[in-house]
Amino acid sequence: MMSTGLQAAAILDQGRSRGRKNFQAILKRLTSRTARQTAEALGIDESTLSRIRSDGRLEQLAELLAVLGLKCVDESKTCYAPDEIARLHYYAVRGVQLPPLADDDPE
Repeated sequence: MMSTGLQAAAILDQGRSRGRKNFQAILKRLTSRTARQTAEALGIDESTLSRIRSDGRLEQLAELLAVLGLKCVDESKTCYAPDEIARLHYYAVRGVQLPPLADDDPE
């Protein structure tokens, strides 16, 4: 059994890992458009956006999202809960293993 201190350290490491991934996702998206476009969409000056990127606030935001159990995902992606994926996987594997029904025989 893991001690409480080790459990807390493991949770902290997971949070940091998710925070880094969030931060990378945010940076990747920021580089896909101009600073002017992003600043205008936020209603701020480009210089303000630049300060947010350089002073650590963006990284803090990414870590905050992770601590809250959130992650940055491209809006074109669809997310599913792990238990839903497990069920889909179970039925996919079972479907592959089942013999074809007599009605499915093409002859």
